[in-house]
Amino acid sequence: MSKSSFKIRLSFVSIIILIIFISSEDFCQQNSKANLNNIKLLMIDGKYREAIKDLDSLITIDSANVQALYFLGLNYESISNYNKAASVLKSAVKYKPDDAKLLLSVGSNCFSAGLITDAETVLSKAFSLDSTSSQIQLILGKVYMNEKKWDDAASIYPRLIKSDSTNSYFYEQLAQCRSNQGNAKEAIRSYQIANKLNPKNQNTILNLSYLLFLNEQLDSAIAVVNAGLVFYPRSTVLLNNLGDFYLNLKKPDYDRAIMSYLSAFHYGDSSSTVLKDIGICLYWKKDYSSSINFLEHSEELDPKVANTFFYLGASYKGIGKYKNALENYNKAASLLRDNFLANTLVQIGAIHQIEGKYHKALEFYKDAFKESQFDKSPLFYIAAIYDKLKDEKLAVNYYEQYLFVSKNQDKKLIDYAQKRVSELKNNKSLKR
Repeated sequence: MSKSSFKIRLSFVSIIILIIFISSEDFCQQNSKANLNNIKLLMIDGKYREAIKDLDSLITIDSANVQALYFLGLNYESISNYNKAASVLKSAVKYKPDDAKLLLSVGSNCFSAGLITDAETVLSKAFSLDSTSSQIQLILGKVYMNEKKWDDAASIYPRLIKSDSTNSYFYEQLAQCRSNQGNAKEAIRSYQIANKLNPKNQNTILNLSYLLFLNEQLDSAIAVVNAGLVFYPRSTVLLNNLGDFYLNLKKPDYDRAIMSYLSAFHYGDSSSTVLKDIGICLYWKKDYSSSINFLEHSEELDPKVANTFFYLGASYKGIGKYKNALENYNKAASLLRDNFLANTLVQIGAIHQIEGKYHKALEFYKDAFKESQFDKSPLFYIAAIYDKLKDEKLAVNYYEQYLFVSKNQDKKLIDYAQKRVSELKNNKSLKR
C-alpha cells in the first residue's frame, strides 16, 4: 500500500471519529436538555427529591452544568435544606461569578441557613451588579437588620419604598432602623405611615404606641392603641399597655386604667402583674381595702416583686394597720437596691414617726438618704425629726442641706423648710 493511500484512509478515519464525537456531544446536550425539561415537570409537581436524584445524575456527567446546579439548589431550598442549597449554588457561582440572579439565590439560602456573614458578602456583590433589584435589596436589608447594621439597613429601605410606596413592611423596617439610630421623630413618622397603610398590623400598633409613650406623647399613644383595639378587642397586650398609658398621664386616669387592666384580666390575663397594677390604681384612688385584696393575690402568684409589697405597705398604712404596713415595707426594702428602696425606707421611717419612735425613724430616714440618688426629701424628714426633738442646730443644718440640693423638688417642703430655718435662726436659744 502506498504512503499516499494510507494517508487518505487515515484522514477518512479521523473525519469519521470527529463526526461521531460531535454527534455524541450534540446528543449529550440534547439529552441534558430533555432531562432538564423532565426535571422542571417534577419540580412543578412538587417531586423535589426525585428531581434531586435526576440532577445528581446530570451533574455526575457534567459537573460544570450551571443550570443543573441552579435547579439542584432550588430543589434543596424547596425542602428547606438551606445549607445544602447554599453549598450547591456556590459551586454554580464558580462558573458564573457575575450572575446577579445566581448570587441572590446563594445569599438568600445563606441567610436562611444562618450564614449571615456569607449572605452579606454575596448579596453585597449582587447589589453592586444590579442595584435596582428589589429582591436583592429586600434580602440584603434583612441581613443588615439581623446584624444590627442600622445605618446600612436605613440606606436600603428608602430604595424599596421608592419602588413600592404602598408596602407597609418597608416603612415598618425603616422605622425600626430610625429608632435604633436614635431618630425618634423619623421613626414615629415611618411607623405612622406603616400604621395608616396597614392598621391591622399589631406589631406596628405596639411599636408605634410604645415609641410615642417613650417620647411623652401619651395622648397619641392612647389613640393608637384604642384604634388597634377596634380590630383586636381581646388583645391583653394592647389592654395592658393602654392601662399603663392612662396611669402615666400627667394627670393619671385611674378609672380608665382600672377598666383596661380589668378587661385584660377578663380576657385571660390573670398574671401577678395585672393584679398588681389594678391594686396600685385602687391605692391611688384611696380604696385601700380593695387595693390590699388585689395586691395580696398578686403576691401569692409572685412573692418577689418589691413594688407589690411597697403598695401593700402603703395600703395598710392608709387604713392605719401600721404593723402590717411595716411588715410589707420591710419585705419591699429587702428586695430593693435603688431609688425605690429610698422611698420604701422613708415610708418605714414615717410609720415609726407616727408611732412616736423618733430615733428609730431617724435611722430609716438616714438610710434612705444614703440610698437615694435623686430624691433629697429624706434630708427634710431628718430635719423635721430633729425639729420635733428640739435639737434646733441639727434641724437647721439638715433643713439648709435640703434647701441647697432641692431647688426643683417639692415646693411645699421647700417653703416649710425656709420658714423653719428663718424661725429657728431667730430663736434666742439657737443664737446662744
